[in-house]
Amino acid sequence: MDEPKAPKMPEFNRWMAVSAILAVLLISSVAIQSTGISGMSISEKEAGEKAVSYIKANFGVDANIVDTGKENGLYYMDLMIEDQKFKMYMSEDGELLFPQVFVLSSEPAEIAKVDRPKVDLFIFSYCPAGSAALDALAPVANLLKDSADFNVKFFSDMHGEHELQQNKIQACIQNVAGDKYWAYADQFYEKVYSKCAQTGDTTCDMDESVALMDLVEIDSDMVLACVEQNGDALYAADTNEAINMQLQYSPSFIVNDVYEKNMDRSPDGIKDYVCSTFNDAPSQCEGTLSEQATSAGSCS
Repeated sequence: MDEPKAPKMPEFNRWMAVSAILAVLLISSVAIQSTGISGMSISEKEAGEKAVSYIKANFGVDANIVDTGKENGLYYMDLMIEDQKFKMYMSEDGELLFPQVFVLSSEPAEIAKVDRPKVDLFIFSYCPAGSAALDALAPVANLLKDSADFNVKFFSDMHGEHELQQNKIQACIQNVAGDKYWAYADQFYEKVYSKCAQTGDTTCDMDESVALMDLVEIDSDMVLACVEQNGDALYAADTNEAINMQLQYSPSFIVNDVYEKNMDRSPDGIKDYVCSTFNDAPSQCEGTLSEQATSAGSCS
């Protein structure tokens, strides 16, 4: 597991600013909570105003209240932060501000069944656990791609410029050569990640990515033109989606728009989970893939 790093504000743009805010609030809420709660209640309106004041004072970005209320013993507030809507929570005494809450239940959530499942994997491309999860998902996607929709999305470049570059490359392959993406993804861990992860070299990442694209017959010139023209926008769209869902960890599996935090990350475990969400599972679900888990831990 990668060591956690202190939040930082890179060159200013909207999605990076909001991402930093959520990261700081998550860390702050844990740290403040250990000091205890004062027991003095504030009003719902005061809670919203206090959250807005905190965000403006500490991050220098626009924040406005859309709605406030109370649920699960906490105040909630819907805020507009740099044109993005977020739901946050505050303790009744106004001492703790949370970017999210988890409602614990003794009953497991029922898996939604649909005619055509949708699987989104959110990763950082050079996160060890994220790239391994991609390696495990690829054979499942190749097996079930005619019956379900599979997408990979990228929402951090914490490992450096080579990761930012790879994020854009894979986003563009899906954009301009989606039918061949899983052939690339199936060999990314072996052909690119294993060679370039330790060096953090953008030249290695580019050369090996192009070689792999050529190997699986993807037009690398078209992909790199997309990276140049649309890479930033595609990456920002993925990152905004992750922020809106308040995702923090690579890998994060979203199946039928529901976050599944306990996914068995072996190819067969992923296949079985996806197959359980079909109204009428296809015959491919009857086969067996590798039961060897290829990833553990996460990056955040």
